[in-house]
Order: sequence, then structure tokens, then C-alpha cells
Amino acid sequence: MTRRTAAEVGLFAAAFALLSSVAVDQDPRVFAREGWQYLELAALEQRLAAAIGNLHAQPPLLNALLGLALKAFGPSYGLALNALGVACVIATFALLRQILPRLGFSPRWGWALLAMPQIALYARWFYEPIFGLAFVTAMLHGALLLPRPRGLLWTCGGAALLSLLHSIFHPLLVLAFCAALIAGSGIDVRARALRPMLIACALALAVPCAFLVKNALRFSVPALSSWSGCNLSQALGGDLGFSDAGFVDDATRPELELYRARKSSGVPNYNNIAMIDACKRRQASALAAIRAQPLAYAGRRWRALAVGEAWVLSVELSFVARTWSALGEQLYGPVLAVQRALRGAPLLLLNQILPLLCFGRLLHRGASPAERALALLLALYFAHTLIAYFANGFEHARMQLKFLSLIALCGLSCLRALVRRRFRDFGVLLPAG
Repeated sequence: MTRRTAAEVGLFAAAFALLSSVAVDQDPRVFAREGWQYLELAALEQRLAAAIGNLHAQPPLLNALLGLALKAFGPSYGLALNALGVACVIATFALLRQILPRLGFSPRWGWALLAMPQIALYARWFYEPIFGLAFVTAMLHGALLLPRPRGLLWTCGGAALLSLLHSIFHPLLVLAFCAALIAGSGIDVRARALRPMLIACALALAVPCAFLVKNALRFSVPALSSWSGCNLSQALGGDLGFSDAGFVDDATRPELELYRARKSSGVPNYNNIAMIDACKRRQASALAAIRAQPLAYAGRRWRALAVGEAWVLSVELSFVARTWSALGEQLYGPVLAVQRALRGAPLLLLNQILPLLCFGRLLHRGASPAERALALLLALYFAHTLIAYFANGFEHARMQLKFLSLIALCGLSCLRALVRRRFRDFGVLLPAG
């Protein structure tokens, strides 16, 4: 890294840390205490390994980071959580600073991160989207390094971290992605000099697979989260005459015994062992409803995808208005207004159609390992967007934020072709040569 680049990254870090601190009025310790994704804080602080071993409701990464912050910083762990979120954004900027010139764009486009309210918000929330953004950007960086061996480590390492972050990235799907990446990388895996790099990739991917095996053997859950059945029922909502949607509810659900197990903050303990059977029951009833009316179910989820809910919902679902300071409302209010106005066809164009066009152009060209890797990364995005909408419900429609770097680059490539009036380059993500 040159001095100029280091200075620019440092300037961005200072600007973003200041902006997010004055725009977002949120103590991450509140969400750590009250968020149903997290285990009891005392258990994480005092018996971290045992607590992670007993975890079945969520993949382990964020709970592990929370436990380490509690052990290292005690009552001041909120500062560590804030630092982690800000560090993810700074890392994303630093990676974009290297990625953008390789695709023929000015590195100054990375400063656009400052204008995104989602970025400022989740950097202060200790929540999975901002970590996912950093991990996917690392994978994008690795894809553009291929066929150099360290490109594999960046991409496979980022994929392993994604799997440990959110249950939608199933370890077996991540393994299939990495296998396809290695097969198309043009690297001779039999070369002795590459063995340390391949061993490092294998070790990174072995971690989520180990948690998968643990959940399967100990809890009979073949995934990194026991909530998949509840998520599927949530995707149905109240449609199709389905009345067993979502998670347990204090007043209306029969599984009220689940609510007797609460965290010290008073919120339900969704890592309660009884939650496993409750979600399995919901999964069975949801699948029965889908089998009875498959076309109605598919139509509902396609409509949800077409109206482009995810971009605005990603910043509106997970917090209330008090999260923004008065200055934050002034700074980001106009941006949010534009995002709300873009619902529907414009958002579908930005989030799905333009990336799909770039995907087609990559498949058509597909000559270099980097082009094949970018096509695989876009395929990973499309596959998990569909999984999010069809099986996880709108609550988890934050896939676009995790893949923001890739989506934005697809949009920039199309904009570049329009500005230059070189329509044959429309959708060309990686310039020739």
C-alpha cells in the first residue's frame, strides 16, 4: 500500500467514524442484550466455548465475537462492537480502493459508502449485514486476483466467513461454490508450491462444516440454524390460508412454554432447546401449505421480489426512528426519500436485472479465471436472493446490502457504457486485457 493510499484510507476512516457516531444514536450493547440472535451475555463472558457449543439457533460468528469483546473489554464491550462495525466499513473501502481500478473505475467511487444510510446504521448496530458486506467485498477482491493463488484464499476465506455469519449461506452450498471456483481458476492444484494455500482454504472451509456436523449430531439440525422452519413459515405470512406463520408469539401461539425461557433482558430465549421442535412443526405445516398451492406461493414470492422491497426494508425493518440523531435525519433523510421512491421497477432494475445482464456477458466471454470467478460470485448472489425471498421471508431481505459492492460495480459498468455510447460494452464488467 502506497503512502497516498494509506492516507486516503485513514482519511476515510476518520470521516466515517465521525459521521456514523453523530448520525446514529445507538448503543450496540442494547441490541447485544435484547437481540434474539445473541446468547445470554453472562454465558458468553464466563463460559464462551460451552455457550458456542450449545448454540443451535444461529451460526456462531457474531456470538463468538460478542463473547470475545465481553472477555477483553468487560463493561466497555460496546466500544469494541462499534470498532468492529466501523472496521468492516473501512476494510470494505480499502478493498474497493484496489478493486475499482482493476475494473477501469476511479477509486474515488469508494467514497460513496459515506452517502449510504444503511452503511452508517449497521456499523453501529453490531448486526450481520455490515460484516457480510466486508466478506463479499473480500471475495470480489480475491476473484479479481485469480489465477494468482492468493485469490483463492481471499475468496474461499470470505465464503467460509459468510457461512459462519448467516444461516442462509449453508456450508454445503459454500463448498460447492469454492469447488467450482477452484475448478475454473486455471490453477494446477497438484503443484507442490500451492499446497499451503490449498490447505489454508480447506481449513477455513472446515470450520463451518464442523459446526454443521455438530448441529446434525447433537441437535438433529442439518444446518447452522434451527430456525429454518420458522423462517419458511414466515415467508408464507398469512397467505394461502396459512395461520402458523413466523416465530412464537406471546398471545396467539400454542408453544407458550417457549416463552418461559427468557434472557435476563426479558426477551425470549430463542436458543431454547424446545425451539427446535417448534420450528420443525412449522416447517412441516408450511411445506404442506406450499404443496397444496404451489403456484400461489410462487406468485406471492415473485411479486415480493419484483417490487424490490429489500433495499429500503434493509434500513427500516431493524430499527426505529429514534436510532437516528437529529443530524442523522437531516443528512440521510433525502437519501432515504430517494430510496423509497425507487421501489418497484427501478429497484428491480438496479438490484437484479443489471447484475443478471452482467452475468450473461461474463458467461458469454468467460475467457479468464477472473471472469469465471465473477460469474460464480453473481450466481451465488442470485441463488441466495431467491433463497432469501422464497424461504426466509422479507425480514431477511438484506441480501442486496451484503452484495452491495458487486451490485454497484454492475451498475457502474452499465452506466459507463451509456455515458460513452458504447452500447456493445453494456453489461461488460471486466474490461478486456
